[in-house]
Amino acid sequence: MRREKLLAYLYLLLMALGCTGELVFSDLANPRARLVLKGTYETNDPYGWLPFFNDDAYDSLVAPGQPLHNTDFHTQTLSHGPQHLEWYIDLAEVRLGQGSGPGGGRDAEDYWEFFSRQRLLLCSRYDALQDKELKSCRQEEGLAKLEAFFGEGVEIKANDVLVGTYNHLALYYRKIITNPALLFSDTGSFLSQSTAIFENRGVRGTDIAERYQYSALGGNATLLFPLERKDLKLNIPDENRPYVLEVRTFLKNNINRHIIRVGGLGTTVYFLGPADFRINHRYNTLLESGRLGGNILMDGRIYQPGKVGAVDVSLITIAGGGAVNYKAAIPLGDSFDPQKQLAYAATRGDGMEIRNLPPGSYEILALCDKKRRATGDVLEAGFDGFPETASPPCAQVTITEGSTVISPPATCSCP
Repeated sequence: MRREKLLAYLYLLLMALGCTGELVFSDLANPRARLVLKGTYETNDPYGWLPFFNDDAYDSLVAPGQPLHNTDFHTQTLSHGPQHLEWYIDLAEVRLGQGSGPGGGRDAEDYWEFFSRQRLLLCSRYDALQDKELKSCRQEEGLAKLEAFFGEGVEIKANDVLVGTYNHLALYYRKIITNPALLFSDTGSFLSQSTAIFENRGVRGTDIAERYQYSALGGNATLLFPLERKDLKLNIPDENRPYVLEVRTFLKNNINRHIIRVGGLGTTVYFLGPADFRINHRYNTLLESGRLGGNILMDGRIYQPGKVGAVDVSLITIAGGGAVNYKAAIPLGDSFDPQKQLAYAATRGDGMEIRNLPPGSYEILALCDKKRRATGDVLEAGFDGFPETASPPCAQVTITEGSTVISPPATCSCP
């Protein structure tokens, strides 16, 4: 396999040579492969930041008559909103594979195509603790890139890979730190501010990647990649035209106030992170933090910018919506489980258009946040920011290259 890869890359190199035997400058300045990373559910026109949601364990402990009602814990954490949220994100690699992973005589280097090894640093501020500075994040304009990550996407250097269809996409997040993150006594008295390490400097917050990278069933073994999908159809085109690999990690507007007790130490940990929409974590033991594994969803798709269209969804209305709603486009014939996948393409609930759709037929539907995971791993009425409820398809459109199709008037009803 390695020999075939080497020969293929040599062929691509020779194709890039001019008559003088030198690399054509435009091939270096304008690579065929592009990588766009997003921290949103939407593929275009995302919401601004919405208020946080409460995990069911949080709600149960701050309710009237409960241990943390009207304590320091209650008053300090309930005041937190998007204006207080800080992020420190370190993304190391994006990989593609064909199969279920290394093994069976194939080691990691042989199995993976490294679509990007460019380290991406995103941060909400450049100053660290003890009057230190996050120099690399500043040099890489991490503040501006963080804003783009939670907007229309941040583009980083990519490597063109062998033509083919890849089902396996893996992202290696070294750090996902959120702040505020606080420690309280079991009676709700404030103890201290949590700190974490980013760029070898101390920052305020806690590394939630460590909490979310465990098995979704609460096992103890960490995963090589906190985020991976093995069921995709990422087709690298064989024509010499640019293509985009767009990868979304659903973080924005999926933020809950979480609470976990450090058993035996009399300490309650408070932090902000994605909803536990798959497996519910409880309060009473630190081991419950392992049950957060699998609760960050990621998706990827490939399109060629010059060969896409759009659908105007301004005439689509959503009935029976929840706390957060989205309009989505799903390729006709594709299976879609809203509790396990992100929609192929989506915009916010009041969005007018869904863009960058390859030619083909699509079903239009709504996605609504109407439930949350609670004790016993059941779904109960409530809100957590995750749109677990899908409407039946309410319209169907056919996209052609370079066009914007207007979806007929329809109402998507979330049950």
